[in-house]
Formats: sequence, C-alpha cells, structure tokens
Amino acid sequence: MPSAKKYFDLKIIDRVVKLGSTEAWTISNNRTFGHSFHVHDGQFKIISRSNGPVENYEQGWKDTLYVPKATSATFIAKFEEFASDTAPFLYHCDTANHEDGGLMGQFLVSKEPAALKRDASGNIRFRAAQHPLTLEMLRKIAQQERSPAPGFSPTGIVGSAFSLASLTNKKPLVHFSSSAMVRALARLRPSSRNRRPRIAMCAQSSV
Repeated sequence: MPSAKKYFDLKIIDRVVKLGSTEAWTISNNRTFGHSFHVHDGQFKIISRSNGPVENYEQGWKDTLYVPKATSATFIAKFEEFASDTAPFLYHCDTANHEDGGLMGQFLVSKEPAALKRDASGNIRFRAAQHPLTLEMLRKIAQQERSPAPGFSPTGIVGSAFSLASLTNKKPLVHFSSSAMVRALARLRPSSRNRRPRIAMCAQSSV
C-alpha cells in the first residue's frame, strides 16, 4: 500500500503494468488501523495472508480485501482487459479520510511500458498542471453565485396556488412538471372541484 506519508498526486503514475501480464501484489499494513484495499481494472485471487490461511469465503475472485493492522496479504491478478498510456486505474483504501492521508495510488496498464516518457526523477507525468477551469468559467460561476435563484410558484392542478407546507397533513404525491403538462392534465381532470386531489402538480417557472 502507498505510504501514509506520501499524498496522492493526480499527476503522477505510481505503477505501470504491462497489458496481459500476471502480477503478484503484496499489501502490507503497518498503520494503526485495519484497511480495505480495492483495485480497479479486474479481479484477483488472494493466495496468502501473514496472519493465517486464506479462509474459504476468500477463495473466490475479489476486487477488495481487508488487511488488518500489522499484517500483509498477497494476491495475483492478470491485467488483460484494457490498456491506455493516459487513462490510469486506481488502487486505494475505501475509507475516504484514509485515501486523503495517502492510502491511494494509480497505475497504468500499457502495451509498451518502456516507451512511456519519464521526467528527470523517473516519474510519469501525463496531466497538465493548470486547473481545468478557465478564468472565463470562474467568472461565470461567480456571476451565478451573485444572481438570485429562479422563481418558483407552485400551483395545484386546477390552477390555484398552494404552499408545500400545507400539504404535509394530506401527504399527496407531489410531481414537478412543466406548465404545459399541468395545463394538459387540467383538461383531463374531472369537473368536480370538491374532490381532494391525490396528485398535486407543481409548475416551475422557466429560467
């Protein structure tokens, strides 16, 4: 597993696997807590555990295994389904704050790993460092944040206004639809207005 002292870096590839190869990975946990380990791009077979035999329920194909603290587990997997030099797969603990602490990495499945370009440190970097949001997009976001929300005027199927709070005792089915659908359904409604509606249609104003 990646070191908890090394944070996940979206721009750096941690491992490269050759397409069609079968690999054995040993996941060691020297941390305070037990961790799950999940790998994308296929399934694996657990072949050994440092703390005892592989139990019967773990004999099948897996994509996640649990590694108690101070133990390790080894599995084998064949990477044969997809290859890309720019679209990596992830391996990680399934606990979000553990991922944030460094228990996550990414790997490429490549047809020709030796052909991948590396920087002076030996790392494979494939994403540009700039933020994907442009300045124009950020300006539009700021403008939307300052704009009031679009108006919302709920009306019943017969055209009378009502509040959603007033419907709590009646517990009707509330369906949000366009004004055109409300008018179409109103034409199909029985003429009696004394019958309590089972369906309240809310028309949302256009933006």
